[in-house]
Amino acid sequence: MRIRLVKWKIYGKAILLFIFIILLICCTASCVAEKQESKKQELPKQEFLEESGEQLKRGSIPIYFFHNTACGNCDGTEEFREVIEEQISVYQDECPYELFEYNVFKTSGKEKWDAMVEEYQLKNDSYIFPAMILEGKIYLGMEEIRKHLLSAFLEASGISAMYFYREDCSECQDMKMFWEQLPEKINCDGTEISCKVIKLESRTDTNGEKIRKLFENYKIPEEDQMVPIVFLKEGYLAGKQEIETNLLQFLEEGKGFYSIKNG
Repeated sequence: MRIRLVKWKIYGKAILLFIFIILLICCTASCVAEKQESKKQELPKQEFLEESGEQLKRGSIPIYFFHNTACGNCDGTEEFREVIEEQISVYQDECPYELFEYNVFKTSGKEKWDAMVEEYQLKNDSYIFPAMILEGKIYLGMEEIRKHLLSAFLEASGISAMYFYREDCSECQDMKMFWEQLPEKINCDGTEISCKVIKLESRTDTNGEKIRKLFENYKIPEEDQMVPIVFLKEGYLAGKQEIETNLLQFLEEGKGFYSIKNG
């Protein structure tokens, strides 16, 4: 009888130890899963892209485009690429960007769409395509994309304004002190933001092509097609006097490409 009791005690301890090990394994697995989920939610943009199989060059702005193209011989990205070329290609050197295009008609594209909608808590209840996602904001349909692409892109870039000049332009030379005194931070709608003006010599590299494209996009009359000139979100300032008199005020009023009012 005593031997049996000893055996039952041994068996009982073994069973309890086995149950404890099982519970320990379950708890460990649960903790690991929670940490992985937490890590995924806190991933910065670059790491999130790498985990999803995408590579983003340092400093580049990712632009996501989703289309619903069932036709095997159709290009669902053609119109979007034309808008990209028309509106923001001139900024590529100063504000690099990368396009990520997906067809939601295909399994991989639909999976990517679902992941991004969940990631940024977006809604597309009517399932409208094409759609663009830029800096966590969604734009539905080509009309809306065409209307908002430029301002959304420049807002994402953090640029306040774009200034064109020439080295041999006397007015441009006279503005040297103005640019030196322009503050690095400005007060926009009660919030301090960076004041970032890109300065481009109009005869360097492809800058001549860029300024002519901007003349076209902004519908600038010939009498104002000159340097010095500053391009803002929805307008421009041509000539030294216009720039020095109005630029800082306009930026503080939120008329730059990037401002707290754009957010």
